[in-house]
Amino acid sequence: LFSIAEQLDILNQLKYKCLRCSVDSAKDSINEKLLFVNIDPEIIHYEAYNIESILEYLKKISFSSTNIILDIKEKSYISDLNSFRALVKDARDNEFKLSIDDTGSGLLSLTMLSETNADYLKISMDLIRNIYNNRVNKSIISLLLDFTLSTRTKLIAKGVETAEELEALIEMGIQYGQGFLFGQPDSSFRGISEDKVKLIKDIQKRKQRYFYNTPNAIPIGALAKTIPIVTSGDCGSKVDELLKKNPTLQGIPVVDNGYVIGLIKRSSFFAQLATQYGVAVFMKRPIKLLMDKTPMIVDCNTPLSFVSKAAVSREEENLYDYIIITKDEKYYGVTTVKNLLEFTTEMELNRAKQSNPLTGLPGNMSIEEKLNKAIAAVENCFVMYLDLDNFKCYNDVYGFENGDRVIVLTADIIRESIWDMGFRDSFVGHIGGDDFVAVIYTQEVESLCNLIIRKFDSRIKGFYSPDDRENGYITAQNRCCIEERIPLMSISIAVADLSKHKCISATQLSEYLSRIKKKCKSINKSSYIIE
Repeated sequence: LFSIAEQLDILNQLKYKCLRCSVDSAKDSINEKLLFVNIDPEIIHYEAYNIESILEYLKKISFSSTNIILDIKEKSYISDLNSFRALVKDARDNEFKLSIDDTGSGLLSLTMLSETNADYLKISMDLIRNIYNNRVNKSIISLLLDFTLSTRTKLIAKGVETAEELEALIEMGIQYGQGFLFGQPDSSFRGISEDKVKLIKDIQKRKQRYFYNTPNAIPIGALAKTIPIVTSGDCGSKVDELLKKNPTLQGIPVVDNGYVIGLIKRSSFFAQLATQYGVAVFMKRPIKLLMDKTPMIVDCNTPLSFVSKAAVSREEENLYDYIIITKDEKYYGVTTVKNLLEFTTEMELNRAKQSNPLTGLPGNMSIEEKLNKAIAAVENCFVMYLDLDNFKCYNDVYGFENGDRVIVLTADIIRESIWDMGFRDSFVGHIGGDDFVAVIYTQEVESLCNLIIRKFDSRIKGFYSPDDRENGYITAQNRCCIEERIPLMSISIAVADLSKHKCISATQLSEYLSRIKKKCKSINKSSYIIE
């Protein structure tokens, strides 16, 4: 259809007709939702299809421009840059939001990014396809994510078609997506189905388990606090009164109908009042004249790690401005850079205190907390207790440095095996010495045990001398100082199925696992028992 229209030189008329049809379909059902409408930068050459004519039509059908996002394709060719700048300014002046479509697929991306200062970037589906096993595309998307965080732009993954792609994107920190996975095109503007909502929540839950108690798991909403707000129509006198009543306030968000449109900074506000006619000019005029129109705004579910990176990348004069937090696009609260950095620093220090210094894995306090949470949640999961056989004799003969190398190897094998099998929501902790704990959320725990044993039995031989390796044992003194032959090290894995055993505490679970472990050790080779 569009090819024929282009041949007949009526392409712009057709695009304008499509825009009107989209708005007509959405006007009665979109409410507070946002409507993305494709727009060609070359509309500047078609008088009937411009911002003014779009506004006239929106007024005719009582549809607000604030609900519309003009979606500009990155592949579009801009023949007249000055006219395009005028188009962008016109759109901004009339409260349209802007989006760049198919980011990463065109040749003019940097120009487009620079000229539009877009509110949204849509990642090309070429970068999304099979993202879970494409390191190059992951790196590109990570760069785009860093860019959007520092410029307060929202990043949307386009063309999401599989649960694996969705999970990879959520793990990377992408918060918005569209694609056939969520539903086929539909003129009724229905929300996504309950099963897809559940899928997203399940992935988020797994992510929080995997990044357990780290800045990658905790959302910025946890630090939100409520402070006074004003509307864009409020006068300077109201802001003056609020700031004087609340001397600790560093600013006041400007919120209209729940949506953040700016921020009044204490220093800037009083600096303006201190000018020659400042009080006379601004005290009775709308505060929107003095507000910062581009404050840092983040969704409440954004991980602390991403917000920290974006906050410290701001211009120096904005470095200590409030970070405004939204929920479902509406004002939720604020936090400060000081609170953010103090919280993340304390978290990392506590994590370091609780981690095993040799393997870097969470230590006993974190393990106990994790086990108690798993028990309290009545989750269908497996708890693994892994222990090395004949480690003490090896340590006595080969020395503690080699013993430490074996412990690090064991930690690596456990993590590596879990990762290889795709169990990214699992937890691994180091009790101490040669004892480890893992919490696994999958029925494939038997396959995991076999993989760990295969890797361990194969790689542990490299830690023995050729003679000991060939003999299959080492000679060492037992507790009675009598020399005996000690077999090469093996690994015992005791596994408890929490769906079958109702433990009341981590201590009770540990005692039960110890009993299973004793059965494993009696087998005299690498083994596992699941009960």
